[in-house]
Amino acid sequence: MELPQWQYEVTGGGRIWYCIDDDKKTVWLTAVHIGHPKATE
Repeated sequence: MELPQWQYEVTGGGRIWYCIDDDKKTVWLTAVHIGHPKATE
């Protein structure tokens, strides 16, 4: 199953990437970065 992925900015550059699974009533964290990742990383 594919879920839409969202991001939330927690600091000036930090991001939390997550997916919401309504069927399982679960939020899946897919990535956490303390700074915004560069396109080449």
